[in-house]
Amino acid sequence: MKRSSLILALICILATLPLAFCSCGECEHVWDRGYTAKEPTTEEKGYYIYTCVDCGEMKSEEIPKLSHIEHTYSKLIWGGDADFHWFICDYDDCNVTTNKKEHTWVERIGGGMICQVCRREQ
Repeated sequence: MKRSSLILALICILATLPLAFCSCGECEHVWDRGYTAKEPTTEEKGYYIYTCVDCGEMKSEEIPKLSHIEHTYSKLIWGGDADFHWFICDYDDCNVTTNKKEHTWVERIGGGMICQVCRREQ
């Protein structure tokens, strides 16, 4: 009987142990590593989410917008309109273009015209 009382007392002490880390009912938070809830882009900020390992409260932290110093065009994605074509910057949210030139129209087999550079049809 004495042993079970001791075990019960130990369980009660351990159950109240997390309260020792709290003052006035507010936890002194111990945050986990967090995770990226939203990736930043060049147009929008992202954010991390952290969770307190003691009480489960969550907080968020902003991740600044991405910025790129140098525009790259390695994907060689063509943009264009009725008169010109150009390369679009590799960054999804970037509207910077380069190499803007007039279409070079040639006759297509079967009729119509096609730009021999960007393959736009007319």
